[in-house]
Amino acid sequence: MGNKKILVADNNIQSLQTPLKKLRENNYDIVTAYDGIQVVKLSHAHSPSLVILSVNMPGGGLAIFENLKFSVETSVIPVILLTEKIDTDARQELIEKGAREVIVKPIESNELLSVVNKIIGSDKKAKPSSPVAKEGFPTETPVKAPLETAIPAKGIEETEMYKEDIKTLYEEIKSKESAKPAESAKKIKRDQKMVLVVDDEPDVNSLLALLLKSQGYQVISAVDGQQGLEMARKENPDLILLDIMLPKLDGYKIARMLKFDEQFRHIPIIMLTAKIQDKDRDTGLEMGANEYITKPFDTKIVLAKIKEMLAKEE
Repeated sequence: MGNKKILVADNNIQSLQTPLKKLRENNYDIVTAYDGIQVVKLSHAHSPSLVILSVNMPGGGLAIFENLKFSVETSVIPVILLTEKIDTDARQELIEKGAREVIVKPIESNELLSVVNKIIGSDKKAKPSSPVAKEGFPTETPVKAPLETAIPAKGIEETEMYKEDIKTLYEEIKSKESAKPAESAKKIKRDQKMVLVVDDEPDVNSLLALLLKSQGYQVISAVDGQQGLEMARKENPDLILLDIMLPKLDGYKIARMLKFDEQFRHIPIIMLTAKIQDKDRDTGLEMGANEYITKPFDTKIVLAKIKEMLAKEE
């Protein structure tokens, strides 16, 4: 049996040269990665015995960590997180999310070797840090939002501000649809693009579904973040309309997890949200959204953006 393989991910691998040399001297094979896409790709390709991951990786090390833990194939791989600084509460939070250890830089070679030996030196197969369902989600405690992008609970202002407009639009579209002649179901299915709508507000979900169907799109819907991520991975839609403030898993996290996955990173994401500040828009785009539209939204603008995004993919 060959040496155990360790995937080390840091945008400054040179700073880890000495501790990595120590690991090699102790018969560990080292594979290195410099960004999030590489980490996810190499984790699936090499099935390493351990991942050592810097939280300061481009795109967010915590998002990469959560991506690994949400995938059935990689959720069992133990992860050591490296950070510049951390307090006791934040460290405990990362441990609860599934990290086997959190080490503060600069790293002392013997310390890292000791931790690695403790985790995989004797264990031939690491146990998952939390129960994982078939679809890749924890079966008990929902994952918390990342430390740097924790989202407050949804307030009443997001729904009340546009609730009546949504109901009116819904009725208008529904009445127009009922007046249209029936089309061949076979033709519609062949020509349709699939749009995934992820929003926990029933009125918004219903409106968008009816609006999109009236334009010839196939629509699938999710009412919370975990369901949305699961459906995106299962159905591989042509486009996603994504709320930010969602139960179980926020929109920022969903966007980052999909964009870090080579299989789904091509899917255009349009965020629809009541978070209207410039910093919210900037964060959404940084997390991987292709477009950011604030609520209450103009349906014509939403349809135009969808058409524009899908045209780019053809």
